[in-house]
Amino acid sequence: MKIAIFSDIHGNVPALQTILQDIEKEKCDKTIFLGDAIAIGPCPKECLEIIKDKGIIFVPGNHELYYSVGTHIDGGMEPEEWLHQKWITKVLGDSFKEYIRALPIQHIENINGKTFAFQHFLLAKKRSLFPFEEIQPVKTNGPEKYIDLQDTDYTFIGHEHKPFAAQKDDKRIIDVGSSGCTKDNKTHYTILNIADDITITKKELTFDRDRLIEDILKTDYPDREFLAKIFFGVEVQK
Repeated sequence: MKIAIFSDIHGNVPALQTILQDIEKEKCDKTIFLGDAIAIGPCPKECLEIIKDKGIIFVPGNHELYYSVGTHIDGGMEPEEWLHQKWITKVLGDSFKEYIRALPIQHIENINGKTFAFQHFLLAKKRSLFPFEEIQPVKTNGPEKYIDLQDTDYTFIGHEHKPFAAQKDDKRIIDVGSSGCTKDNKTHYTILNIADDITITKKELTFDRDRLIEDILKTDYPDREFLAKIFFGVEVQK
């Protein structure tokens, strides 16, 4: 079984297209997207349409939940973030809400005696409207502290844009990082190959960054100057 995994494309259409083209070449059996197709970047609707139309296994991220459920699930949202989410809702309308609400928060595969979980981030044991652990305590305490809380052998996540991995005994947590938020012309996805052995490979690709910059510059959205610089390394003049 050969599974392609990627996460946090965040409105970066050319990176998404590059990844999907390469997945086809690799002849992967399944493709799993770990959420956050939308927000931060300039083309949320286009990314969501591509992922939906391709029939990719999709577990929603926090940004899909803000859109489909409401921003009230995150009590720590700043005014600029709220305005950005309001723009997302305006761009998408209601057309994707039913689709996203029907998505499972976690996808499980049982293969060759091992269990594999795919989700946007570590799931909070005490579930609230916001189903994920807060990211800062995980970074501060270290992901190793959360391994015993996982019910599966392998847990694949995104949300934290910088990839990381943690292992304890036979359990592993693998954060595949963001495939869309990049400050150069490189993107990536992860290939999970399950045969006699289990291998996990990060595949780096080159995408059309000029097209991403063009999309950012022609799309006037809330907090664009800050988001473009911090997440994509693009300077936008006010």
